[in-house]
Order: sequence, then structure tokens, then C-alpha cells
Amino acid sequence: MEERIERRKKREVNSKKIDVLKLISRVFIVLLTVLIVTLFTMVIKLKVLPMKFLIPLGIVLIGLDLFGAYILLFRKNISKKIRLILTVISCILLIVFGFITSKIGKMMNFLGAMSTETVNTKTYAVLVLKDSKFEKLEDIQYKMIKYYDTELGSNKEAIEKVKNAITVVAEETNDIHDLANSLINGEADAILIEDSNYIIIEEKIADFKDKVREIYTFTLEDKIETIAKEAKVTDEPFVIYISGIDTYGKISSVSRSDVNMIAVINPKTKQVLLINTPRDYYVKLHSTSGYRDKLTHAGIYGIDMSVKTLEDLYSTDINYYVRVNFSSLIKIIDAIGGVDVYSKYAFTSRIGGYHFVKGTNHLTGKKALGFARERYSFSEGDRMRGQNQQAVIEAMIKKVTSSTTILTKFDKLLDSLKGSFQTNMDTSKILDLVRMQISDGASWNVTSISVDGLGSSERTYSMGKTLLYVMIPYSGSVNKASSMIKQVLNGEILEKGVIDLSSYNDFPVVSKGVYPKDTTTEKKKETTKTDDENQNTEDPTLVDPTEPDPTTVDPTPVDPNPVDPYED
Repeated sequence: MEERIERRKKREVNSKKIDVLKLISRVFIVLLTVLIVTLFTMVIKLKVLPMKFLIPLGIVLIGLDLFGAYILLFRKNISKKIRLILTVISCILLIVFGFITSKIGKMMNFLGAMSTETVNTKTYAVLVLKDSKFEKLEDIQYKMIKYYDTELGSNKEAIEKVKNAITVVAEETNDIHDLANSLINGEADAILIEDSNYIIIEEKIADFKDKVREIYTFTLEDKIETIAKEAKVTDEPFVIYISGIDTYGKISSVSRSDVNMIAVINPKTKQVLLINTPRDYYVKLHSTSGYRDKLTHAGIYGIDMSVKTLEDLYSTDINYYVRVNFSSLIKIIDAIGGVDVYSKYAFTSRIGGYHFVKGTNHLTGKKALGFARERYSFSEGDRMRGQNQQAVIEAMIKKVTSSTTILTKFDKLLDSLKGSFQTNMDTSKILDLVRMQISDGASWNVTSISVDGLGSSERTYSMGKTLLYVMIPYSGSVNKASSMIKQVLNGEILEKGVIDLSSYNDFPVVSKGVYPKDTTTEKKKETTKTDDENQNTEDPTLVDPTEPDPTTVDPTPVDPNPVDPYED
């Protein structure tokens, strides 16, 4: 009798356990159904998976869910063991799909927050001499303050902010060097200067920072709506300008563009052409009159100035741009798990003190920055630095275009980009490229070139009559790069790897529009008038016969100590 009672109690307990398990299994399968529908809807909205993957994925997910729902919700006579197994599987799928859903949600939030609106942040300082009696802005009331103003870099809004705070006598100058000297020589009690211009002054006046101090600082933001030259990025070739500014932190800060890379991309042929233009290239800033300037200085007048100046130089349209800084590079490379980069030489970088072997090196973000910025270790100086920058970009292209990276690290890559880059490429274009790469998984043929020039000391647009180190372009080098751009746009496949353009280093084009004597060869050619007309070796975008001759406009003597060409 007691045994019967005991068996009955056990049956009741087991029945309750089964009822609890049944309830849990049904809750799990309902939650899983909701999660799968949500996940599938998000994947469709994200438009990142091609249909050949999306349809099979939908069939598998829906099939699994319907099978589990049928067993757990409608089948009454299933064993405890089978129900337990299906419940555990449902729990695991809930965790996995929940994780995936959260990642996709993060991607959608990031992409939804992206905007083609560029914000330029300018930081200004009011400077006085270090040994002056002025301690705060109010101390220069009724005093003379000078500021820099040109057809490109108007600082009128900034000087008005100062004038709204105190009463001053404001005077403008279009020469940054004169601005600095007016303070040093006592011609002005104070000067208003923007950070990027401060850096340019420090290039020329080594002890300037030690002679002055700040009594007031503030920032201004300009919202600029940049219009891209739209292209069907998966069907037709397009050109991207990659600008690397020489700062850490806030990407919107206006600064010099020390990396100026053009990527010509043909999605049909899978050909990429990377063109490095040295930072000191002596170019005519778009729509300006007067002296040419270093290409790096175009960045202080905004990203559009760099884009238009390079379009003029290479006679090509640039569809989109991507603007990054030092912080961006570190975060992006770390997000994708580092990159493998080939080094032509063994060397130790000055920045970070990292050692690199000749051959392949695995680089973290900080090591990649040290590798890409080094130029003191090479006899080729900035030329070799440009090649190393191209090697890093090529390694990044190889890494991010692998299907494994796209599928497993896409969210980390997006996280790394938050606040770290600016672009005028629409979100839909970026997703189109991602979807195309996932679909075909193709490898890309990457060709790298670097235009060259002759080192010289010349006057510049930003520094007026003051001489700075520049690199005067070789017209043949520029013309060859322009020709290769057209080849890629026309669907031709180029030689893979680095192509040396030194054989095109013919004659440099100087600011006054004439060729200096070629001392490297004594070759002479006898040509007819027709031959001369057909040669067309001179790039019209580099030569402006109407531009004033700096040797006659101002008889300032040549600086015997020009700026170090390898100075950061």
C-alpha cells in the first residue's frame, strides 16, 4: 500500500516537471519565432546580404522554426527527452540570434546616423608676446589686433567674435608670416590665429611658440554640405580621395592634409589604382591667384579645396572622399585584427620606436601608424613614406574585402569609424559595395604609383613671400598618372604591385611657368614645328603663363636655410 502511494507521488511530481518543461519549451519557441522574424526583417532592411544568400537563409530559418513549433506546440505525445533536447536547442538559438540581432541593430543605428554633411571645426587663439603685461582678453581693450584673411580662408567671423567681446582695432593681412612678425616686432599688440595656421608658422619660425602665449581660445564650426559626383559604384568605375590629416582626436578639426591618396576603382575589372601625391607637391590651389602652395596646405581651407586642387592636377573627376586622422587609422586597423604589410627595408620608426623587418610585418594600429609616418630612415624620404602608406592601404583593402572579415568584424569596423572619419559617400553606396563583395568574394588587383618632383625653395600662397621647401612636379610623372587613371576608368588591367614612375621624371614645372635647365642630361633633339605641336609634354594644369613671376614681383633674397623637407 505504501509502495503504491509512493509511486503515485513520483508520477505526480514527474507530471508537474513535464508541465513546467512543456511551458518553458513553448515560451522559448514563441520567443524564437518572434526573434527570427525580427532578425530576417532587419537583414532585409539592411540590404547587406545578396539575394543568393538571403533566400536560402530565410528558408532555413523559417523551416527550423516551423519544425520546432510543430513539435513543441502541436504534438502531444512526445517524450520528455525529445522535448528537453528541443528546448535546449531553442535556448541556444535564442542566444545566438539575439546576439546577431543586437549586432545588426548596432549597424543600422550607425548607418542611420551617417550624414554627408561635413562639419569643419576651427580652433582660434588670441596670442600676445610672452613678456607682455596682457593676461586676459579684456587687457587688450582698445589695442591693435591683427588677423589673417584671404580669398580662401576668411577669419572675419572669428574676429567679429572677439570684437563682440571687447573693443579693438582690427587689421587684416594676407600673409601668415607677416602676421607672426607683426606681433614679434611690436607692430600689433595681439594676433588672432587659427590652429592650422599656427602650425604653418611653427614650420618657419622655430622658436615662435616660445615667444608667445595664449590669452583667449574658442572654436567655431562650419556646416558644409558637400555634393558628391554620384556613380553606380558596383557597375561603373569611380574615384575616391583619401585624405589623412595630421592630428589626433576630433576628425572635424581643420588641419593640413599630410596623406593625399587617390584610389581609382573599377568594380567590373576589380582593378584599384592608388596614386600618392607628396604633401609638399607645389600645386596651384583651385580658383586662386598668386603663388602656388604645398598640397598639404590645401587641407586648411577645407576638404573641397583638396579635392578640387587634385582634380585640376590630374584632369579627372573625384566622386567621393574619405577623411581620416591618426586616431582613425589606429582604431580601424585594430578593429579588423591588424594587417600584414610588406616593408622594402628593415628600420626602426621614430614615432613609437617600432622595429620593422624587411619583408612581411603584422601591424597593429599603432605600429601601422609608426610605419606609415616614417621617412627619416630612408634616403628617399617622403617618397618612401608615400609607398609605405600605399602598402598599408593595400593591406587594409585586402583584409576588409575578405568574406571572413566582412561577416565577423563588420560591426567592429563600424564601431571604429564612429567619429573617426568623414565621407560624402552615401550609406547606400557603402552597403552596395559590401553586398557586392560578399556576393562574389573576388580578390582585387591593386597597383600603386607615386608622382615625383624636384625639391626646391619657393614662395607659397599661404606664406606669401616667405620661402618654404616644396616639391616642384615633374610634368611627365603627373601626365603618366593621369594616363593610368584613364586606363582604369576604361577597363584596362594594370600591372600588380608598385610601378616606378622615375623614368617619367623629365622636367619640373616651376611657378612662373618655364622649365629650368636640365642638368641631368645633355640630350638634344632636332624637331620640326609639327613634332613640337604633337609632343604636348607640358601639362596645362601645372603651367600658368599669366601667373606673376616671383623672382620679379618681390626681390626677396633666397633663403639660405630653407625648411627641412623631412620636417613633420
